[in-house]
Amino acid sequence: MKTLFGRITLFFFLAVAILILWGIFAEPNILVIRNIDISLKKWHSEHNSLKIVFLGDLHTKPIDLDRLKRVVSKVNEQKPDIVLSIGDYVNGNSYKETLYPRVIAKELGKIKSKYGFYTVLGNHDYDYNPLRIRKELEKNGIKVLENDTLPLDIEGKRLWLIGIQDFSVCHTHLDYNTKQVSDEENPVILLSHTPDVFPEVDERIELTLAGHTHGGQVVIPFYGPIYVPSKYGKKYSKGYFEEKNKKMFVTGGIGTSVFPVRFNNFPEIIILNIKSDKKSE
Repeated sequence: MKTLFGRITLFFFLAVAILILWGIFAEPNILVIRNIDISLKKWHSEHNSLKIVFLGDLHTKPIDLDRLKRVVSKVNEQKPDIVLSIGDYVNGNSYKETLYPRVIAKELGKIKSKYGFYTVLGNHDYDYNPLRIRKELEKNGIKVLENDTLPLDIEGKRLWLIGIQDFSVCHTHLDYNTKQVSDEENPVILLSHTPDVFPEVDERIELTLAGHTHGGQVVIPFYGPIYVPSKYGKKYSKGYFEEKNKKMFVTGGIGTSVFPVRFNNFPEIIILNIKSDKKSE
């Protein structure tokens, strides 16, 4: 009986050790591509074929240059029309914890997209040095939106982008930005680092794109994420959400924060396949 108990105990500890090693050394380095289908009432049928790549939360540590290059390569393989991101390019809030912003921006500047790369900054970017990060990103052709409203005219039709400063550390002007949309018939996409803004989003904004939560990083089967950095707990941890006439997609992101571990929650690059809602036409 003691021998059986000893074997079970040994098996248990071996299994735990393997899972820990997997979560630290394997899963954080596996990058997956996820296709997400979303329909919007105001989306133009002329834009149905647009390939939109969405990513965020790179948290690029000094040892992550090779991973960053793989991200750039994976994005370019998708041949995107538009690239959207919700920030957190750096890791931590000091130069010792992160790859240099100029190196990060130079690599991301190699991403090729037909109609541009647009982003907001995350809480780590603001804690580190937002002016420097914005300067480096824009030097490499990446447009940073900080409480900005931007019209994009593609194939003769207009799409609006709103990008707000991080809701958790800065003052946003979402009402003002929404009022800057000068028409009612064109779709509006909001870039927000955190999903916590979603309940306050005006219904004119059909789609909100967010991140920050990392999907909880460690997700226990049948329980869910252990911890989600949101005032709403697990509610907006990851994935697609719909409330009233508003929709939101939250990416689980690419990097790790605090603890360098992911479990049951692979780093991801999202392909957004947005279509016009035929039923509303």
